[in-house]
Formats: sequence, C-alpha cells, structure tokens
Amino acid sequence: MPDREAATHSPLMGYILWIFGFMGAHRFYYGRPISGTLWFLTLGLFLIG
Repeated sequence: MPDREAATHSPLMGYILWIFGFMGAHRFYYGRPISGTLWFLTLGLFLIG
C-alpha cells in the first residue's frame, strides 16, 4: 500500500477563498495562476463561475 502524501492545502481555506471566487483567489491558492488570472480579469468568468 503506497504512502499517502500529507495535504498541503487546507480545504477550509479553499472554501473560504471560494466565497470570494470572482477574484480567483481560490485558484491561486491551489496553484493555478493562469486560471486564477483568467477568473480575476473576467470577474469569475463573467459571474458564471
């Protein structure tokens, strides 16, 4: 049975940042700067995301 890696990001913090999703903060937190920038510049994919 392979060892599981320790979680590097808190799911609670991810959900807190998701509340402000139109800024893309949750995307940056989880290491996705390109989609985070897209979300930031389009206000959450034109308020759909």
